[in-house]
Amino acid sequence: MQGSPHEAEPHSLRFEVTQARTSTPHGLLLRILDGAQGAASRDVGYKYAEVAAYNTMGKRQVIEVLDTDDEARDRASAIEGDFGTMTVEEWCDRYGIPPSFVTG
Repeated sequence: MQGSPHEAEPHSLRFEVTQARTSTPHGLLLRILDGAQGAASRDVGYKYAEVAAYNTMGKRQVIEVLDTDDEARDRASAIEGDFGTMTVEEWCDRYGIPPSFVTG
Protein backbone atom coordinates (compact mmCIF):
# COMPACT_ATOMS: atom_id res chain seq x y z
CA MET A 1 0.00 0.00 0.00
CA GLN A 2 1.49 3.29 -1.06
CA GLY A 3 0.57 6.52 0.69
CA SER A 4 1.72 10.10 0.49
CA PRO A 5 5.37 10.58 -0.55
CA HIS A 6 5.98 12.33 2.80
CA GLU A 7 4.34 9.79 5.17
CA ALA A 8 7.66 8.18 6.13
CA GLU A 9 9.35 11.57 6.42
CA PRO A 10 7.68 14.05 8.77
CA HIS A 11 9.46 17.00 7.16
CA SER A 12 7.49 20.04 6.15
CA LEU A 13 8.08 23.40 4.53
CA ARG A 14 6.16 26.64 4.76
CA PHE A 15 5.97 28.59 1.49
CA GLU A 16 5.75 32.38 1.31
CA VAL A 17 5.77 35.08 -1.34
CA THR A 18 7.76 38.25 -0.80
CA GLN A 19 6.13 40.99 -2.84
CA ALA A 20 8.01 43.03 -5.41
CA ARG A 21 8.72 46.62 -4.48
CA THR A 22 10.84 49.57 -5.42
CA SER A 23 13.67 50.00 -2.96
CA THR A 24 14.78 53.52 -3.96
CA PRO A 25 13.40 56.47 -5.96
CA HIS A 26 16.50 56.25 -8.15
CA GLY A 27 15.72 52.61 -8.91
CA LEU A 28 12.14 53.50 -9.83
CA LEU A 29 13.38 56.16 -12.22
CA LEU A 30 15.71 53.65 -13.85
CA ARG A 31 12.86 51.17 -14.25
CA ILE A 32 10.67 53.85 -15.85
CA LEU A 33 13.46 54.79 -18.24
CA ASP A 34 14.23 51.18 -19.07
CA GLY A 35 12.52 51.51 -22.45
CA ALA A 36 16.05 51.75 -23.83
CA GLN A 37 17.46 48.27 -23.34
CA GLY A 38 19.88 47.99 -20.48
CA ALA A 39 19.10 51.32 -18.80
CA ALA A 40 18.47 49.46 -15.55
CA SER A 41 19.99 46.16 -14.61
CA ARG A 42 17.80 43.54 -12.92
CA ASP A 43 19.25 44.28 -9.46
CA VAL A 44 19.32 48.09 -9.42
CA GLY A 45 16.77 49.74 -7.16
CA TYR A 46 14.02 47.17 -7.46
CA LYS A 47 13.16 44.15 -5.35
CA TYR A 48 11.60 41.38 -7.36
CA ALA A 49 8.92 39.04 -6.06
CA GLU A 50 10.30 35.88 -4.49
CA VAL A 51 8.95 32.47 -3.64
CA ALA A 52 10.70 31.20 -0.52
CA ALA A 53 10.43 28.16 1.70
CA TYR A 54 11.01 28.02 5.44
CA ASN A 55 12.01 24.72 6.99
CA THR A 56 11.15 23.46 10.47
CA MET A 57 14.27 25.16 11.86
CA GLY A 58 13.10 28.54 10.51
CA LYS A 59 15.77 28.73 7.80
CA ARG A 60 14.76 30.50 4.60
CA GLN A 61 15.59 29.39 1.07
CA VAL A 62 14.59 31.42 -1.99
CA ILE A 63 13.26 29.04 -4.63
CA GLU A 64 12.38 31.42 -7.47
CA VAL A 65 12.58 35.15 -8.22
CA LEU A 66 9.86 36.53 -10.50
CA ASP A 67 8.89 39.84 -12.06
CA THR A 68 5.42 40.24 -10.57
CA ASP A 69 3.50 39.36 -7.43
CA ASP A 70 0.88 37.49 -9.47
CA GLU A 71 3.54 35.30 -11.07
CA ALA A 72 5.06 34.63 -7.65
CA ARG A 73 1.70 33.63 -6.13
CA ASP A 74 1.00 31.27 -9.05
CA ARG A 75 4.46 29.70 -8.82
CA ALA A 76 4.23 29.38 -5.02
CA SER A 77 1.00 27.43 -5.42
CA ALA A 78 2.56 25.14 -8.04
CA ILE A 79 5.75 24.63 -6.00
CA GLU A 80 3.76 23.80 -2.87
CA GLY A 81 1.61 21.40 -4.87
CA ASP A 82 4.73 19.66 -6.18
CA PHE A 83 6.05 19.36 -2.63
CA GLY A 84 2.87 17.56 -1.64
CA THR A 85 2.96 15.09 -4.53
CA MET A 86 6.68 14.39 -5.07
CA THR A 87 9.23 12.69 -2.88
CA VAL A 88 11.66 14.99 -1.08
CA GLU A 89 14.47 13.90 -3.40
CA GLU A 90 12.43 14.56 -6.57
CA TRP A 91 11.27 17.96 -5.31
CA CYS A 92 14.78 19.01 -4.28
CA ASP A 93 16.17 17.96 -7.67
CA ARG A 94 13.47 19.87 -9.53
CA TYR A 95 13.97 23.12 -7.60
CA GLY A 96 17.71 22.94 -6.88
CA ILE A 97 17.28 22.84 -3.11
CA PRO A 98 19.66 20.75 -1.00
CA PRO A 99 17.82 17.81 0.59
CA SER A 100 19.38 18.74 3.94
CA PHE A 101 17.29 21.93 3.89
CA VAL A 102 14.11 19.84 3.98
CA THR A 103 15.31 17.01 6.18
CA GLY A 104 16.80 19.28 8.80
